[in-house]
Amino acid sequence: MKVGVVVRDLDAALESYAKVFGIDSWVVNDYTDDRLSNMVAHGRRSAGTFRSAVGVTRPPGEGCTPLGAPFRPVTFELVQPVSGESVFNEFLRTRAGEGICFLTVRAALPEDTETDAVDQHFADLRIDNSFEFTVDGRTKRRFWDTQRHLGGFFLEVLTEDLAIDGQHVRPAVASSADGPTAVPVQGVSHFGVVVPDVVAVLPNYSRIFGIDQWAMQSWETEPGRLDAPHYRGEAVNHAYFTGTGIGEDFGFEVIQPTSGPSHYGQEFMADRGPGIHHILTYMTDSEQDWATVGQSFEKAGAEVCMGSEMGHGAGVFAYHDTFAQLHGFLVETVLVRPELAAGAPPPFDYVVNFAETVGV
Repeated sequence: MKVGVVVRDLDAALESYAKVFGIDSWVVNDYTDDRLSNMVAHGRRSAGTFRSAVGVTRPPGEGCTPLGAPFRPVTFELVQPVSGESVFNEFLRTRAGEGICFLTVRAALPEDTETDAVDQHFADLRIDNSFEFTVDGRTKRRFWDTQRHLGGFFLEVLTEDLAIDGQHVRPAVASSADGPTAVPVQGVSHFGVVVPDVVAVLPNYSRIFGIDQWAMQSWETEPGRLDAPHYRGEAVNHAYFTGTGIGEDFGFEVIQPTSGPSHYGQEFMADRGPGIHHILTYMTDSEQDWATVGQSFEKAGAEVCMGSEMGHGAGVFAYHDTFAQLHGFLVETVLVRPELAAGAPPPFDYVVNFAETVGV
């Protein structure tokens, strides 16, 4: 899995990702006209150019989150549009700037599956191939327009690894190769996607990703749900409705703001529309580790902009304001208190299971 982030200034972005996530090595490519061919954008011949850098986080050793998920590296591809039509330039110009534009995922296909199985999957769902091109005459990339179906982002689906090398670049502020990352990244537990209607988009997540079970929850300012919510340093009375589904390697928390001021509504949806708002990268059941990680974010210039205790203190979540440093999204961390969580009611109101759909 790879997280594709559109940025205005690639060189500046490499420095900030080194500072926050400690990514100290990147593979950089200039995708100029002489390297690109067969480019098609929304069914039209196109000639867009862009720069790209691919870098990987280092997990904080071996281990698992409190939910049992093993620590994994996270791969980021930062893309700076340079000229012409591309989904990258389109995203930058129409979505109020930088942010997570696409996810690259690997299709789990049986060995005897036809090579056009991915094409057929999206054709059956009536989802268009919005952008494709060939690099150096041999490596083809395709991006499917899932913005309306999933909430503001594209998908690139691979059946084999991309074979693209480039210039290896080390940012000036990078940490040493064997040193700790600035902020520990255990992997991506989930992507938080803000949408206007959770119920409307969840069937698409089931059809596209095969995630059938979703835990539905109304988060409201009251004991047992949001015990003490805060937003931009002030206590707040707000609510939002979520559906959370987990795939093989990562999950999605699909969020619909319903009342009161929040980062979802006031600072994201109002300016940008639907999209990937945050990634959950760290969970712990240690109060000391929680405090240390919070200090690491503050040191990186990313203070908490929204959060709350939950479930009568069984857990705490925090959104760290990395919007400027990581170019368009927040990072979430979670503290779990097992001794309180064990006696708490389930953290959801009900479960939606698309495997039990009838009448279709």
